[in-house]
Amino acid sequence: MTGGPCTSKLWVCLIVLVSLVTFGVGCVLIPATDGMDFRVFYIAGLTRERLYDEAYVTTVRQQLWGESGYLPYLNPPFYALLMAPFAQLRFDTALSAWRVVGLLAALASFFLMGRMTHADRWPAYWLVAILSISSIWTMALGQNSYLLLFIVASGVYLLDKHQDTAGGMALSFLLIKPHVAVLVPVALAAMRKWQAVKGWVLGALGLYVLSAVVSGFAWPLEYMRLITAPECFGMLVSEPMRSLTGLLIRLAGSNINPMVLGIAMTGLATLVILGASRFQIRDERLRLHSMTALAIALSTIPTPYMLVYDLLLLAWPCMVVLSWARQGHPAQSQVVPAIAILLVLSFVSCLSSIEWQPVVFVMVWIAVQLWQGLNSATRSRVAM
Repeated sequence: MTGGPCTSKLWVCLIVLVSLVTFGVGCVLIPATDGMDFRVFYIAGLTRERLYDEAYVTTVRQQLWGESGYLPYLNPPFYALLMAPFAQLRFDTALSAWRVVGLLAALASFFLMGRMTHADRWPAYWLVAILSISSIWTMALGQNSYLLLFIVASGVYLLDKHQDTAGGMALSFLLIKPHVAVLVPVALAAMRKWQAVKGWVLGALGLYVLSAVVSGFAWPLEYMRLITAPECFGMLVSEPMRSLTGLLIRLAGSNINPMVLGIAMTGLATLVILGASRFQIRDERLRLHSMTALAIALSTIPTPYMLVYDLLLLAWPCMVVLSWARQGHPAQSQVVPAIAILLVLSFVSCLSSIEWQPVVFVMVWIAVQLWQGLNSATRSRVAM
């Protein structure tokens, strides 16, 4: 970062303070949670043929840990195949191995995103992102947000290198969490990247067939039955961390159908992406980064289930905001707001209130584009 010595020292001290706080929180959380969410993935690796059988899964959980509660497996069957090798290990060993894989995926993600946006020049960003509350919770619970972030980074990186079909196929693996993936082909189509759309569709079909090998070709019906069950929705929206859709469901109660609302919110997010594609961005790479970042940021809308670890995916939109800020403006005046966004995200993650974030990212996107347009128009007038 450039700028005065006092300003630079202030931001370095603030970054170090946030990192130390989140690291301290992580030291408390990791032993206390004992990989709670990874237990669901671990059982999925053991019960691939009966993933959505509540009675059977509960019995296995009882045998392994003496727990009588039921936590549903909310991912497609193909993800259980990925967990199968881990399920062959003792749970403690498997959890440690999964955390190592996650950390490597995180480092690879930030490397690729940094190369694309030139944010790799600021190691302080990496430090804040990796040690944020979202990242610590991902590690503590054994969640898969690191893996999803790597899928985003590698898919966009391939698109950035004009490997559109491969990039689309890579991004289809976001179907590990379907609500994260559903807006990606919309963004690709809005940019008229038809080869990437073809790659995404081919990847999705391949994952469907792979899932069918595990659970039969009718598995989507069983999956939809699970995620739309009233008891499942009741558990999900009762969580303190909730998305905009989750908040609306909680406010409306039984007066609204969660599935209908989810579809409506997906439609709204689709309209936002299509509207954003009308902005004239001459730099093709910046356009690619902006549209994919918008799709990922808006993926927080369709699902009522949004927890702190899901915020890790917002690292890509943050990186893109940073790259916007570098377009023709002094570096120091733009790096500070970008890091400020990360700091706010780190603290807001602790406050159990994230329903405003999708709106904020859309507003930031529009505001930056308008600001750049006005600056461009002003420079044009001065030149004349």
